[in-house]
Amino acid sequence: MKSLQVSLRVLFHVGLSIFFVSEIALFAAPQASTVSGADVYQKRCASCHDQAGSSAPTREALQKLPAKHILRAMDFG
Repeated sequence: MKSLQVSLRVLFHVGLSIFFVSEIALFAAPQASTVSGADVYQKRCASCHDQAGSSAPTREALQKLPAKHILRAMDFG
């Protein structure tokens, strides 16, 4: 009976330790932030695509293209 109590106590403490370690890891993990596409465009794209007389397609032209075409151009030129 005494060994059963000791085993249960050890099991309880191991389980409790696992719980606290997992909670610490959860709160320590970096949180992903939401980024606005419009903000990215303003920061990275607008300087060329919003310039009058630029050879880069305008924002309105880009909005008519499928996303896969834009991504391909960004990846391969």
